[in-house]
Amino acid sequence: MPAYLTVPPLSFLSLEETADLVVTAVTITNLKFKEFSEETENALQCVADYLSVLPPNISEEFLHYILRIEEFDPIVRYWALKFFLQPHTRALIIGMFPETYYTRLVEVIILQGAGLQVLDLKGVWLNHESSHLLQTILENIQNLTTLNIPHMANDTVLETIGLHNESLQMMDISGDCSITERGTSLLCSNQALAASLQILNVGNPGGEEVEPFAIAQFIKKLPNLISLGPYAHVGKAIVHLISEGDTKELKTNLQHVHDTNTDIKTAKIIIETCPKLQSLYLDQPNENVIPLFQAMSKLDQIKLHKFQCDELKPLLSKIGSSVRSLELILGAGILDLSMIGMTCPQITKFICYKIEIIRHFEQVSFEHLVRLGIFYSDISVSCIKYILSSAQKLEELSIGDLIDISDADIHEILSHTVRENLRDVWFPNARNLTTQSVQCFIENCPNLRSLGELSGWDLSPSDVTDFRAAIQAENIDLRLWEFFG
Repeated sequence: MPAYLTVPPLSFLSLEETADLVVTAVTITNLKFKEFSEETENALQCVADYLSVLPPNISEEFLHYILRIEEFDPIVRYWALKFFLQPHTRALIIGMFPETYYTRLVEVIILQGAGLQVLDLKGVWLNHESSHLLQTILENIQNLTTLNIPHMANDTVLETIGLHNESLQMMDISGDCSITERGTSLLCSNQALAASLQILNVGNPGGEEVEPFAIAQFIKKLPNLISLGPYAHVGKAIVHLISEGDTKELKTNLQHVHDTNTDIKTAKIIIETCPKLQSLYLDQPNENVIPLFQAMSKLDQIKLHKFQCDELKPLLSKIGSSVRSLELILGAGILDLSMIGMTCPQITKFICYKIEIIRHFEQVSFEHLVRLGIFYSDISVSCIKYILSSAQKLEELSIGDLIDISDADIHEILSHTVRENLRDVWFPNARNLTTQSVQCFIENCPNLRSLGELSGWDLSPSDVTDFRAAIQAENIDLRLWEFFG
């Protein structure tokens, strides 16, 4: 039986109560005055004064709580930012706001955010006309270690960062942006920043990418860079550096590489220049490229898109013992699950999406597998039963395709061993499963928290209603998902 619902901690209940106080105060005040008027600010100042006695860490936690709940009206979140962004605040994740709020939010950050070390502006998009506000933020806040400004970077922004921010370790400038080789050189001209920056998220998946020769400057001039995030042409950028002729002995500190249409020449250059590589994403690699990476003994995360399944075995037979995460997308041919279990004994995460054929030919245990997802792939009932039976530590299970599994199969799998770790189960298309399977999951998975998607099972809305009533009556911490029309 799943665990009982626990009483929320007093700290959380206090945050909720205080947030309700602020929401009520702002709502009532807005009924009397205009949203951003001086009268509104003066009326709400008494609330801010009342809460000014909060210790700095509690005040910051309260601000985070208000900002991350998008159900709160934007005006509520705006006034919370204005009154609770203090000199002692170290981290700010702004959240999603309507465009009409962007300038006001940025003005508050400029005036009150000098002490920030982490700034995330993902919910605010400053276009070309208002990019000067972003530059002012970067000039005023000079102790940042983490900066997230997707869709806003250009050469001028990079120049401003290079002039005023020397402590950045992680920066997100991904998305639609206007970065050239000039901008990357200006950023890297600050030696202290160049030595500090380790993670630089660049790239615009599905859109126009930054040219590889511009990214090459990051690789060349940021000696401690370990990742370029989603940028999909890292190999080409390294090849560009090699082609310059002055980097024949180039050795990077990159631990993550994402490359597209990788040919054999590029693969060999990546292997030669990235000896610390731990995470690899190859998108549509050329034939015979994948096995080349068996030379990378430190690889523990592998992601492949549009590849031949038969190229996996020579790779994993050499380095599979270190692999902990494997994501396979649009694989052609037959994928042998037992080969994965045999060559990757430490694997904890295994995701498959649109694999042509998934089968198993031996009984090999997945002793450490925690998360399994199989979507839109040709997988047999035998494979499903095999992997459920052989992965005793499984916590998350998703099979997002039509599966011909029965109540008897579920009973056979679960009745022999109590599944202590299983928390989330997602079968959206299991038409043969009935109330018996729901009951079997509840009785044999003591830590189950989520079960679905029950409108894809042989259950009626009233069946789900009955289960929910029983769950509520027993005070069980379990959510049943359904989307009946």
